[in-house]
Amino acid sequence: MYLKKLKLLLAVSSTILLAGCVGGSEPPKVLPVPDAPPIIAPEKPRAVTTKPVSFLVITQNNLDKLKSEPVWYAITPGSYENLAFNTQEMLRFIKQQKTIIQYYEGATAPK
Repeated sequence: MYLKKLKLLLAVSSTILLAGCVGGSEPPKVLPVPDAPPIIAPEKPRAVTTKPVSFLVITQNNLDKLKSEPVWYAITPGSYENLAFNTQEMLRFIKQQKTIIQYYEGATAPK
């Protein structure tokens, strides 16, 4: 009895499926694959401009015994400001480069 009900159920369901497929409907439309959006190159960061920094070497006899005596390096306040400016310029450039790299990674990442 169970097999007869199962056969009847399969026959009815397959008939319904086949009847649904045989219609006067239009063939499915093939949609074009959309092109990948173009990657727009971001503006390059401004080049690093540095200011001159001069170091002064201070020794006990000022270069007489340079190889055996301790050596100290000194910097003037103006050169220290230039050194700080140069450091900030390099940090700015690195941050801008990092932003560009992140942009390209996001634009070319598989979706």
